Amino acid sequence: MLAQNNELGAVGITLPLTQHFTHAQLDDAIQFSFPHLDRPLECAKCAILATTNTRVAEWNELIPARTPGEVQQLLSVDRLADAADMAHPELVNAMTDAFLSTMNDHNVPPHTLRLKEGDICLLMRNLSNKPALTNNTRVIVHKIEQYTITVQIISQNSVYRNTIQVISRIYFKFTPKCKILKH
Repeated sequence: MLAQNNELGAVGITLPLTQHFTHAQLDDAIQFSFPHLDRPLECAKCAILATTNTRVAEWNELIPARTPGEVQQLLSVDRLADAADMAHPELVNAMTDAFLSTMNDHNVPPHTLRLKEGDICLLMRNLSNKPALTNNTRVIVHKIEQYTITVQIISQNSVYRNTIQVISRIYFKFTPKCKILKH
């Protein structure tokens, strides 16, 4: 429920069934927020608010570990784009999985994506020209393949609700923010 104070222009949000948990109470928080992990559509109505991306990553590991199914691990492309044109071509061989896993830029997803069929996900960016695959759309993962993920849109307010969409592999180009030491 939204409440607005017209004098100050401030907006307050009342959240039903809110509860505060400490880091030591992670299991209790999961049980409170998602009492029916075996019913993904019910879970889609709930959320855990985390204060940092590190905490979000923790939740993204803990909750799927409690749901049925096998985790599938998808890796980003492990090479540099346009390596021949780079000012430092010696970096091409330095792009190991271990190194890429340390790249944590806010403009690029993590090197490793772990998903299960049945997972509920929130799209964090517009994924295509299709209006269905936009930022903040909730989806349920139906099928995971090497280069595509098939999802069903489950956002309550989407005109595309219950439609099946295919998300193709996305290529990101970014420049790591690191200094190269000259010998």
